[in-house]
Amino acid sequence: MPVLDDRALPADARALLDKYNEALAEAQREVQERLARQREELIQQLERIQDEETKAGHLDEAIAVREQVRLLQAGPGTPGLFTPAMQSGDIVPGGIVIEYQAGVKSPGVPGPA
Repeated sequence: MPVLDDRALPADARALLDKYNEALAEAQREVQERLARQREELIQQLERIQDEETKAGHLDEAIAVREQVRLLQAGPGTPGLFTPAMQSGDIVPGGIVIEYQAGVKSPGVPGPA
């Protein structure tokens, strides 16, 4: 929580803001840890699907799953993480505009913030 000049704040107000900022930082760390665990589980599940699709001879689908796994492995905030409900022109976190090309979802160009 930014303050223009925190030297002008009374000590008790500064202490409250410090306590809030510490709680906020801890909550953000917890969320990031939980999301990292969920992302790893998702990657493992997608890799199983990729193997199944490959074995079934569905190579286009296997490649699409592999590309999604690569995006997930690149880390949070990576452009190009898609859900089935997304449509062309949608903006996802990070300001990325979704574009469809020949029926394939692909990351577009940065959109408005």
